[in-house]
Amino acid sequence: MSKPSKRHPQAGDTRSPTFKMRPIAVACSSLMFIAGAAYAAEPVVTGDAAMETVVVTGLRHSIETSIAAKKESDSIVEVITAEDIGKLPDVSIAENLARLPGLTAQRVDGRSQSISIRGMGPKYGVTLLNNREIVSTGDDRSVEYDQFPSELINSATVYKTPDASLSAMGLAGTVNMKTIRPLDVKGRRGNVSFRGEYADNGKLNSGTDDIGGRFSASYIDQFADNTIGIALGFAHLDNPGQEKYYKSWGWQDNSLYPNQGWCGGGSCVSPGLVAGQTAITGFERGVTSTDRQRDGLMGVLEWKPSDNFSSMVDLYYSKFDQKSIQSEEQAFLGGMWSNASYTNPVANAQGVITSATVSVPANTATLLSRYNKRKDETFAIGWNNELKYDKWKFGVDLSYSKAKRDEYNGQQVATLAAPLSYLVNASTTGISSFTPSANLADPNLMQLFAKWNAGSARAATPHIVDDMKAFRLTAERAFEDGVITNVSGGVSYTERSKDVKRAEEYYDLVGGPRVTLAPNVLTSGQPGVLAWDYQKALSAYYGPGYDAYSPHGTTYNGQPWLKVGRFWGVEEKVTTAFGKASFDVDMKIPVRGNVGVQYIHTNSHSTGNVWANNQVIPATGDHSYNDVLPSLNVVFDLGNVLSKGAMVRFGAAKEMARPPMESMRAGIDGSVGNLPPFLWTGKGGNPDLEPWRADAYDLSFEKYFGKRSYLAAAYFFKDLKNPIYNQKGPIDVSSLPAPANIPVGATPFPIGTVTAPANGTNSGFVRGYELSGSLDAGLFMPSLDGFGFTGSLSGTDSSIQERGANIYGDSFTTTSPLEGLSGIVRSMTAYYEHNGFSARISQRYRSSFTAIARDQFGDPSLTKIGSEKIVDLQLGYAFETGQLKGLSVLFQVNNLTDEAYKTSVSAVDNPSLVLPERYNKYGRQFLLGATYKFQ
Repeated sequence: MSKPSKRHPQAGDTRSPTFKMRPIAVACSSLMFIAGAAYAAEPVVTGDAAMETVVVTGLRHSIETSIAAKKESDSIVEVITAEDIGKLPDVSIAENLARLPGLTAQRVDGRSQSISIRGMGPKYGVTLLNNREIVSTGDDRSVEYDQFPSELINSATVYKTPDASLSAMGLAGTVNMKTIRPLDVKGRRGNVSFRGEYADNGKLNSGTDDIGGRFSASYIDQFADNTIGIALGFAHLDNPGQEKYYKSWGWQDNSLYPNQGWCGGGSCVSPGLVAGQTAITGFERGVTSTDRQRDGLMGVLEWKPSDNFSSMVDLYYSKFDQKSIQSEEQAFLGGMWSNASYTNPVANAQGVITSATVSVPANTATLLSRYNKRKDETFAIGWNNELKYDKWKFGVDLSYSKAKRDEYNGQQVATLAAPLSYLVNASTTGISSFTPSANLADPNLMQLFAKWNAGSARAATPHIVDDMKAFRLTAERAFEDGVITNVSGGVSYTERSKDVKRAEEYYDLVGGPRVTLAPNVLTSGQPGVLAWDYQKALSAYYGPGYDAYSPHGTTYNGQPWLKVGRFWGVEEKVTTAFGKASFDVDMKIPVRGNVGVQYIHTNSHSTGNVWANNQVIPATGDHSYNDVLPSLNVVFDLGNVLSKGAMVRFGAAKEMARPPMESMRAGIDGSVGNLPPFLWTGKGGNPDLEPWRADAYDLSFEKYFGKRSYLAAAYFFKDLKNPIYNQKGPIDVSSLPAPANIPVGATPFPIGTVTAPANGTNSGFVRGYELSGSLDAGLFMPSLDGFGFTGSLSGTDSSIQERGANIYGDSFTTTSPLEGLSGIVRSMTAYYEHNGFSARISQRYRSSFTAIARDQFGDPSLTKIGSEKIVDLQLGYAFETGQLKGLSVLFQVNNLTDEAYKTSVSAVDNPSLVLPERYNKYGRQFLLGATYKFQ
């Protein structure tokens, strides 16, 4: 770390020129366990002032600590400290980050999981743990923040402008999460906490729970004359999830299909409709019950035998087990090959069918029983050593992190053997209704059936492993006089590998093509439809599972081509050298900041498969590239010319975001036309991808007053270059074997066409503003002591459009906004804290955005997610005196207004007609608990 630069106190300012905030003993747990009050750090006072220990408790001190860190930074940053974390009903660190200015969270299954910074999706950011890049249990580089209990994280800093001394940086920003250093704490600290939890959607599937709980404990102490420190933390989560969901299968005008011959040689328009009318093509609706069990462990061992040497080992481990069951109804109501017919259709002014009776053939009414399991493990360990010699400081850091994810996502199918009709009332703004003409809860009608292939049950079994080894050497020198206050430099080396295997299993139905479910297998789930136990049915009615990609018996030939895009690996070796100089100029307008540069060399190796001549052929690809990333951060202190506490910050830098690893995979799924010149076409990944790159500029005006109040207005502009999007391009296929579908002796054309991610030559921008502030009401009116408000408003826009193929895969007319970009983001929190009582209500809002979503079997697609407004509430009381001192009680409500998760979709070949797709309700979570802290 660089030496703090000189600061310039203003007239009447009694603060010392330099100070250092130290985390409190229970900072990593007391408030993160929703303990009520928190212990304050002991400030270090320099100069002529005597050292004084001041104990301050509560949320207001946590806000004060965060604001002080923001003010003292040379970069434009947002900070949360341990005292903040846990003051709202937060399952993970994601909810805490989502309340910071310019940051948003994406909900997955009702919980915040990924973070977008300044309107750019998760893939454009980087996450560090204790200053080291960390791997992910997700499908790509992006960290899934729900793997990190808020109880175990001491602080988090979001860098919106780069700092060359960081081990890794993102284009959108960098999140650096930190655990506590036990030698920064005075004395022993500890606590235990328990909260009960209730999900108000109730038990939507039989045999599930709507009641859970959370337990956490922490212990921090020092030994051997305060030269050895230890910190331990444990957090257990038992979180029930109960979800009601609906999804339309899209909307389309069948007359727009380019080849009407696809529909048996005639028109693709469903009988009863006319060309130009748009109809819903199908639906699924159901209920999901999920049991989430997460155990997190944090440990830190610190040794500082002298002022000149320190060594610290920190460890983090998280195990997250999730199990869910689903009861679902679905039906295919229109489009190619549906054989549906319409009577009494009613269309609105846009030609959308809003009501009709739709007749469908046998085996269209479908029920599914789903059983999903997921187990995630995240492990990170680091060993950091620092040696001071004269004015020099040398550092050596070794680290290793590994993430592993295993899933089982199974489904079984039951259908109605007879034709039926649905009375459809299609909503263009919300949930459509579908009333079947048959009783879908009758087990004699709804029977297990081999609907889509030889097996009527299937399961996806993804397996993902991501690991990283890193080594870093640093040197730093401080200067007491002159403009330059500190110089630092170093080199780091990382090796990262990610392997993805998305296997599938099929199960043959034993005992005939249709099987009636026995009473002992039946359960209850979604009202009005049959529900059954997946595991019991699997053992009673199905044979052993077999590989979906390989032949099996005489009735199933396998689907090996599906393996091409689902089995891949990427290895990266990255060498980074950096240099940085901090400066502090004392003049009428004091100026401080830093200037630095990173040189990065990257080597990548990709593996995958090619589908050619009806066989899977292993494929590899190698690539290397270099980046030079200069950065500048400048802070102008306007206290002498404008107002005490006023400052302007400016940042300029070159930034980059590495390509998504899935896009870097080797391998192509291709085929050859059976007519001359036998052209080869395919789709796949691209091992030659290089990063998104940008020139970034930031400007921020900030005014600080009091200890817990500030106002800030910021503007940022990123000139994006080298964008990554799906493109068509040539590929050399001369080495691939000739397929069997062309005449013997014929040779395919040596240059084929592939649709794959590629770097474009065009450029664009992301720009926006951020308004933020924190107001301590007692500063302006003493009678309002204890009341306060924090809030932010951000506006972002971009000229960049994500581009990709349409549903036919052969044109690039479809575009969508930059992934993760919400035009408007705001966050507001009002709080009261006085004499042990505390109350806090918070609201965070983001406008609609696009994001990557995956279906039941892991295939990705861009989804437009609707705007959402999440409200959380907390009420508490902490006993500050008497025999109960140290005890606090807390009541919380998460998602107070039961905000729905909504997505929308454009009608096929009519992007301007946007209609509802998903509508999910997760319910509220109520929590009641207590914490006891000790020392």
